[in-house]
Amino acid sequence: LFNAILERIYEIDNIQDNKQISLELEKIIDKMIIFGNEKGGIRKKYVELTDKKKRLAGLDSIKSDTQEIAKDLQNEIIDYIIFTDDVNKLKVKEIIEKYRTKFEEGLATKDYKYIAIPTRLNKDPTSYKTKTFALKAIENAKLNMAMNERFYIVILKSGPFGFKNLADLKYLKLDIDKEYMWDRIKRKADIFLDLFPSEQKTLGEF
Repeated sequence: LFNAILERIYEIDNIQDNKQISLELEKIIDKMIIFGNEKGGIRKKYVELTDKKKRLAGLDSIKSDTQEIAKDLQNEIIDYIIFTDDVNKLKVKEIIEKYRTKFEEGLATKDYKYIAIPTRLNKDPTSYKTKTFALKAIENAKLNMAMNERFYIVILKSGPFGFKNLADLKYLKLDIDKEYMWDRIKRKADIFLDLFPSEQKTLGEF
């Protein structure tokens, strides 16, 4: 890639009557993962490792509306891929399964804050023209919420259900839609599985 860039610069240099072009090396990236979209383009979602420090952009693990368990899952996979030379797809799947177990444990111990979706309303609840996912959760739980007030959502088989504190759920028997909630969490890991072509087990095989 670097050689291709130099060749292109050389072509531009010749076109511009041999005028000098100065290049400045901003930084050397040791490892980088760039995620594309379904149309083949590049979106601002990547992981980079520079001087043994990782930097993330556009990923769910740095977003405030991502479940804590999903952040932990994504971060563990990122650390494994970025700090390991020969990355194995089976190991990534093992990490995902480990967090499936943690999800089940969170349900069993009613650690709903760890597995629930954190969110807030960006404007006054009465000013929404359509009933959003968050508004449905508030309505189903009969919560009184103000703009920018933080709350959490769990998905029941009857729909989304909001709560502010764990104490709000103390005396409730919740019929949680486990598969739907786990699917939302697992999606945060699936983008890493997609890095591996189906016939390859390790990234070292490229």
